[in-house]
Amino acid sequence: MGRGAPGAPNPYGPPMMPGGYPMMAPPYGAIPPYGMPPMMPGMGMYPQPIMTARVPRPTQPVRKTAKTAAPVAPGTISVFVGRIPKAVKDDDIKNILEQCGQVHKWTRVSGFGFCEYSKPEGASRALRILKDIKILDKELLVKVDEKDQLKLKAYQDSLIKPAEKNTKKSESFEKDIKEMEKKKDESALIIIKKLIAKLEKGEEGDDDKTDDKEGAKNDQKDVKK
Repeated sequence: MGRGAPGAPNPYGPPMMPGGYPMMAPPYGAIPPYGMPPMMPGMGMYPQPIMTARVPRPTQPVRKTAKTAAPVAPGTISVFVGRIPKAVKDDDIKNILEQCGQVHKWTRVSGFGFCEYSKPEGASRALRILKDIKILDKELLVKVDEKDQLKLKAYQDSLIKPAEKNTKKSESFEKDIKEMEKKKDESALIIIKKLIAKLEKGEEGDDDKTDDKEGAKNDQKDVKK
């Protein structure tokens, strides 16, 4: 069996020496050692792999992340509370506001403050039942900005617009929701009025004590005379 055409790789591998070791092929044209057949073109030579330069992968640019603002409590609504009498203590007004819903944060600045409710339900109730409330003959001013007004509107729409397409079921659901909200408002308003009455009674008691002290001082002056 032949070894193939001249110049082609030897399919049988390089010549073998006794013992099974491959015989090193001399350079082409050199005189082979004793017992080794002369080298023909391509005999005992194997094609060498072509080495190609590695192309570096394109590196993606590093994206710079923008600085995020401080985390804000989700769903909070800030309610402005104005016309607060100076005589009313901070804890007293906060106690009144808490009857409308869970207060996330309360910040008072002299005669007004900002009440941040944890849920839209509390802010919505505060706007309904505190707008006509009087404390020490001063009517509270309760309002929210335009951004929070949209939040409250979306909240109300989510309550009165159920998934059912049936009009009768929808109207019944809306009626039930309004009745439930009305009962909660009435319960909260009863507690708020009791707190205000207690607060005003305490102020009257302080006035009586002051009058008693002044009367006692006048009596002492009369005795000295």
